[in-house]
Amino acid sequence: MDALLALGKKPFIKFSIIGGFATGMQFLLLIFFVEYFYLPIILSSCIAFAISIIISYLLNRRFTFNSSHSHGKTFIQYSLIYLLGCGINTSVMWIAIHLLTLYYVVAQIMASVIVLLWNYHGCRRWVFQSH
Repeated sequence: MDALLALGKKPFIKFSIIGGFATGMQFLLLIFFVEYFYLPIILSSCIAFAISIIISYLLNRRFTFNSSHSHGKTFIQYSLIYLLGCGINTSVMWIAIHLLTLYYVVAQIMASVIVLLWNYHGCRRWVFQSH
């Protein structure tokens, strides 16, 4: 049990848990927009991704990085990292759906793993770095 608690104190683990929660919200929103609003898949993915940025910023700022940086600059940097991540997400989704002909949910799983790694390193090294 102590090993599990110690693991939960590691920033990447916290980031991954919060990212998992935000990604879960992204998946629910993606499916909701596609299946109930009949929006295009890529557009739905982008909208869901944008909403997940806000959720993950607030949680990561507080629980992963325990940041006291001002919201203005920090959120702008965070948003830039995540917007680049959205570009990565969209590119992976397009390639996976149109070139690899994968089911859109499988494509989103692939995109989410790649973007997780990008976002963590961007946040750790640029957004929430110690001054």
